[in-house]
Amino acid sequence: DRLAQSCYYSTCGVPVYTLGGHIAYSLIDDSRRDATDHTPDIDRWIALHDSLVAVQELPADAVPRRNLVLIICESLESWPVEARIDGKEITPYLNSLLRDSTTLYAPNILTQVASGRSIDCQLLINCGLLPMNGQVYSMKYPSVTYPSLNKAMRERYGTKSYIFTCDKPITWNQQAIGRAFGYDSLIDRRAWRMDEMIGNPAKLSDGSFLRQSVELLRQGHIWPEGESRMLTFVTYSGHNPFRLPDNMVDPQFDMREKDLPRRLADYIAMAHYTDSQLHILIDYLRSRRDFDNTLVVIVGDHEGLAGDRNDFVKASSLVSAGQYTPLLILNPPVGGGSRMESVAGQIDIYPTLSAMLGLSGYFWHGMGQSLLDPDRGAYAVSMMTGEEVGDSAALTSRMLDMIRSARRISDATIRSDYFKNQPLNGSD
Repeated sequence: DRLAQSCYYSTCGVPVYTLGGHIAYSLIDDSRRDATDHTPDIDRWIALHDSLVAVQELPADAVPRRNLVLIICESLESWPVEARIDGKEITPYLNSLLRDSTTLYAPNILTQVASGRSIDCQLLINCGLLPMNGQVYSMKYPSVTYPSLNKAMRERYGTKSYIFTCDKPITWNQQAIGRAFGYDSLIDRRAWRMDEMIGNPAKLSDGSFLRQSVELLRQGHIWPEGESRMLTFVTYSGHNPFRLPDNMVDPQFDMREKDLPRRLADYIAMAHYTDSQLHILIDYLRSRRDFDNTLVVIVGDHEGLAGDRNDFVKASSLVSAGQYTPLLILNPPVGGGSRMESVAGQIDIYPTLSAMLGLSGYFWHGMGQSLLDPDRGAYAVSMMTGEEVGDSAALTSRMLDMIRSARRISDATIRSDYFKNQPLNGSD
């Protein structure tokens, strides 16, 4: 059946490429490692990070969550959240979640992906590593050893993990990277009925993707009640060119007649559409008896407006000049009902989730700083532009040096397969 065809397990073979990709892979085979010994530099950086950034422990009365559901929304920026057009909310469902007393919201998460875009987001959140310099890690280094939330949760709770996508397994080499991160199964486009398509190239709509995902979960074999799971859902509809089919446009929220640049109007309409579909999955999760033990995270994978941003900022006061994505954490063990306005980077999500999941005992604490850290500096660096955002004056010179050198060190850890000989428990 479709599900059986779409799943892979950690015992599967080599990285998956198209024919052209296979030829390219033979030219850049990651077995030919950078011969330079980066270990001393990496060791020094990690020691500096450990001396400056405290590992966050939950208060004694807080119960860490044993399940993680990560929803990565394609190209979703922060500014549409809570914004209105002619008095109508662009994201009414997300806004309702923000009003929930169990939601923590951080609107100013700086995009830190690089040329890998969506797959870089997975590296940032799941591994606490920054994108490489000038290369896409998933294409050249899909077989090195990566630390991850998956592996940490498996070590602590015996967690099984699944990644759901409507893409092909070869897209960004997702199948190989899923395996390298420690996912037990990839559920890809071969599992789904292609009954409602969006985009160019056309792929399954967020609505159909989430409906079919819930149908699958209701069967019980992926996530039996009482067992620990990590589930990652990668949406697609928000991908450029943000064009909804006419029959899917909300008649109460039709942007086509607005006095806005067409691409901006399409982006707003698509953000509204994705928002309208998220309840399908959240409603299901809330219906489960183990919801109180489940951390639900909704994020944008990266900014979406690219080179049109400056023009759109001039065209509409709604559009943010900054490249920020939203982070909503539902049902956190601490911080529910709070709003963290200070600037953070996508690299800070890994240590935040690690703390909330009770994973402080895992050997890798990431390259960022948890949002729960009262000493966290409101500062981040864009990997695309090099722009430094936030209050650098509040940071020591050692902290600034550490942050500014982090990408070079992350690049070196991947090139040299630094973690190969580290205690990656739970990775087998």
